[in-house]
Amino acid sequence: MKTRKIIAMILSAAVVSGVLAGCGNKEAAKSNTDAQADKPSKPVTVQLWHHWGSEQRKPTITGMLDEFNKLYKDKNLSVEGTFVPFGDMDKKLTAAIAAGNPPDAVVQPIEAVAVMASRNQLEDLTPYLPADIKNKYYDNLWNTVTYNGKIYALPYNTDTRLLFYNKKLFKEAGVTEFPKTWDEFLKVADKLDKKDGDKYTRLTFHPMIGNFGFDTIALSNGGKTVDDFMNPTKPTINTPQNVEALDWMLKWKERYGTKTWTEYMNVGSGANDPFISGKVAVYGNVCNYIATLKKYAPDMEYGAVPMPVGPSGKTTGSVGGGFVVVVPKGAANPRWGAEYAKFMTDDWATTKWALEQADVMINKNANENADLKKNPAWQAVIDNMKYTNVIRRIPTAPNAGGPVGTAVDNVLKAGTAQPKDALDKAQAEVEKMIKDNQALAK
Repeated sequence: MKTRKIIAMILSAAVVSGVLAGCGNKEAAKSNTDAQADKPSKPVTVQLWHHWGSEQRKPTITGMLDEFNKLYKDKNLSVEGTFVPFGDMDKKLTAAIAAGNPPDAVVQPIEAVAVMASRNQLEDLTPYLPADIKNKYYDNLWNTVTYNGKIYALPYNTDTRLLFYNKKLFKEAGVTEFPKTWDEFLKVADKLDKKDGDKYTRLTFHPMIGNFGFDTIALSNGGKTVDDFMNPTKPTINTPQNVEALDWMLKWKERYGTKTWTEYMNVGSGANDPFISGKVAVYGNVCNYIATLKKYAPDMEYGAVPMPVGPSGKTTGSVGGGFVVVVPKGAANPRWGAEYAKFMTDDWATTKWALEQADVMINKNANENADLKKNPAWQAVIDNMKYTNVIRRIPTAPNAGGPVGTAVDNVLKAGTAQPKDALDKAQAEVEKMIKDNQALAK
C-alpha cells in the first residue's frame, strides 16, 4: 500500500489511555513482560549496538537499558549497550556479521531491513515472537520489517520533517503568516534577512542548514526519487519536478553564497544551533527537534509548518525515516536479542522515548498522549504525517542514495554542476547499479 494509507491509520488509531500514566509506571512495564518465554539456563548479557550517544538521546537509551536490567534481574538476563556512531554502523556491522561475531541486537534504519534480509544478514525473529505481536504496530509500517513472510526486525520509531519558524522574528519583520508557495518564501526573505554591510547576521532559511533535504523539497513539488516508496524497483531521480526542486534550492544557495553557508554550518549545536541562537529565522528539521527546543529554548515562541507547495506540486510532502531493532545473522544469543527487541518496542519503552524525544513511535500506544499534546507543535507533527513517506531502498541498488547525495552536493556545495545535469548523471549511475547487480545475481 502507499505510505499515505499508513499515516491515515496513524491518525485514526485508538490510543490506550493507560499509557498516559507515563514512563514512571513500573507495573505497566512489568505487565508487558509477564508472557516471556523460559529464561536462559545461565546468565546471558545481550549486546546491543545503537547510535544514540548525544547529550539529548543518551539519557533516554540509558534509562531504557537500566529498566530492562531491573525487570530481568531474576531471569538470568541483562543488556549492555554500546554506542557506535551512525556513520560507522553499516561498515562495522557488516564486518562483524562476516566475521561471525555480531552483537545480539542492533538499532538499524527502517529502510534497510528488506535489503539486509535479502542478503542473509539478519536472523529470522518469527520463532521467538508471539503470533499476534504485529497488532501492537501500525499495519503498513509493520510491512517494513517483514521479508518473504518472515519477521526480521521489530519497528521502533519514524519521523517527519517540518519547518520551524521564530514567531518573534516574523512579527518584528511584519510578516503575519507563513508563506504558502516557494515564490512567496523567497520574497519573505527580503523582510527577514539581516545584514551588516556585506555580511549576513541573520538568514531567513537555507535548505542546507538543518535536517531537511532534497527528497522532502522534491516531494512538495510532486517529485520523488523512486517509482514506488514501499516497493521500489527503479529510480526516478531526474524528473522535471525534481530538477525544479533542486533549482529552487540553488536559488537559496546563490542568495547567501558559499562563505555564508560555511559560517552558519559551524555556529554550533544545542543552545548555539542556528535557529535557537537567532541566526536563522526558519529551520528545517525532523519532528523530534521539538525536544531540543524544549531543552535549550523553553521560552521561545515558535511555530511548526509543512513545506510550502512547489509550482508543480499539489500537496506538501515529507520524507520519514526511523529505526527498527534487528538481530544480526550469527548473533550468539538470537533468542534473547529478540527478547530485548520486544522490550524496546513495547508500550513502556516507546512511550518513554516519545515523551522524552518527541519522536513518532510505530507502537500504536505511544503517540497521542496528554503530555505530548501540551506542546503546540505536536499537532503539526501529527497533521504532517499524512503527507510523509517512508522510502525503502531499491534491493538491487541499496546505495542509490550515494549518487543522489553527490548530485545535490555538486550543485549546492561544490558548484560544479547544474541541477538537470547533476540529476541526469545520478539517474544513469543508479540505473547502472541495478543492471550490474542483476547481472551478478544471474
